[in-house]
Amino acid sequence: MPVPPAELTAELTIAPDDDRAVSAGRQAAAETGLALDAGPTTTALSGARQEVLDALRRVLDAALSAGATTVEVKLEVPRDAREDA
Repeated sequence: MPVPPAELTAELTIAPDDDRAVSAGRQAAAETGLALDAGPTTTALSGARQEVLDALRRVLDAALSAGATTVEVKLEVPRDAREDA
């Protein structure tokens, strides 16, 4: 069965890159079912817009609660998910 294209991708970089904050963020991301590992301190979430936004909140909360001092978030709407595409 074909998978529909993602409506939204969120890429998060968690700092400091200690194990506790990054692990907490990744654990929360994995629980959403949308997680894709992108690098040592980066986690990507991709899927339906509302699902990604809801998951983003959970990941941010987990990382900050575990001691993250900075979380950079990059949001991207893939071209084939745009209304004008």
